[in-house]
Amino acid sequence: MRDSEKEVTYERHSLKTTLLFVFAPALFMLVSPYWLAALNPLGSTIVSSAYFLTEAVLLFAIIAFAARRESRKFITVVGYNRPLPILLFLALAAIGAAYAIYMRDFFSFPPLRAFSMSVMQSMQGWPSIFSRLPQHNAFFEGLGSAGRPIAITIGAISVGIASAMQTIYFRGFLLSRIDHWGILAPIAIWLLFVIFHLGSPWMWGQFLLLTAVWSFLAYFTKNVWAMVVAHVIMNTYTAIIALGSMAVGSQ
Repeated sequence: MRDSEKEVTYERHSLKTTLLFVFAPALFMLVSPYWLAALNPLGSTIVSSAYFLTEAVLLFAIIAFAARRESRKFITVVGYNRPLPILLFLALAAIGAAYAIYMRDFFSFPPLRAFSMSVMQSMQGWPSIFSRLPQHNAFFEGLGSAGRPIAITIGAISVGIASAMQTIYFRGFLLSRIDHWGILAPIAIWLLFVIFHLGSPWMWGQFLLLTAVWSFLAYFTKNVWAMVVAHVIMNTYTAIIALGSMAVGSQ
């Protein structure tokens, strides 16, 4: 049996440990706008990009630390590296991306929209820290209305990197360590990924729909990389929409 086909055993995480690995970086990102404020003179594009890149570096550092502690290579510690036939890999990536794009732009569920609006209204009196946090949709929409291709490119790259690391961290690193929970594992990661976005609870409903299948596909195939591609495709699509709105607005 080749090394790439051998089943790799991962450190098993308890519920307590899993929650720690989710909420520690989530809280760190919640307060990060305070020190990123030093970049304000450079413009909102730089600040927002720095925010997303900070998240990516943070999640990468956690996995790298685990790799060193377990004396393993980074790629091994990520988990869920089972090789897939190329056509199956591409099909899974396409399914994951198409599902998310459909849920983002073409599926309408009024109760969730009402929930989002009520949360946004209730948060008007919350600490100002929440108003400092960059949001994916608002970020791209703002770049599109600004009419700056370079800004959109920077934004797309930074969000793409952050999206890839989020998927690697949640649906690879964390999911593989609670695999022994059975079918509850992908359900838990699905919900925890949504809650991880502490600074935008009004987006939880949308995130719940967008990411519903990703954890399950990674769990059943034992391959996280197809979902990494799906996540990046979805955000690339978002950037293209922003570019399109910029082009239309300039006419």
